[in-house]
Amino acid sequence: MTTSFIKGLFLVTVILWYNTARAQEDYIVYLQPQFSMNYKVAPYYYHNFSLSSRNFIFQNENLQFEGRHLDLSHFSTFKTGVGTSFAAGLLYRFRESFDASMDNEILFTQQFNLTTSPYKVRYGHRIRMEQRIVPTSITL
Repeated sequence: MTTSFIKGLFLVTVILWYNTARAQEDYIVYLQPQFSMNYKVAPYYYHNFSLSSRNFIFQNENLQFEGRHLDLSHFSTFKTGVGTSFAAGLLYRFRESFDASMDNEILFTQQFNLTTSPYKVRYGHRIRMEQRIVPTSITL
């Protein structure tokens, strides 16, 4: 009986305080759909290609949908031993098409992965380095 009383009290509280409990009237929702294709080239060599976009939906007076950027990337992974691998990748980020004040970017990525599976639980560690190249930051 006390559990149903607490649930009822909670429901009444939510209903009575609904108008004052709202945090904000405007909202923003971020979306990042991604299409990825992985395939094995050789027993210890894999490729990954992906295409993703970052978008957001926001409401001021009306509902609006805007894109932020489009990413095209490639990763090559080499298995170096049991539970270890080295990967290198290239990502091109299209930003100018969505916002003329932003520049397109190139990202180079290198990473080392270490995975172990004691007691049927998989643990993974990753050391990753990235270099970002933006045309406006390059001076000749």
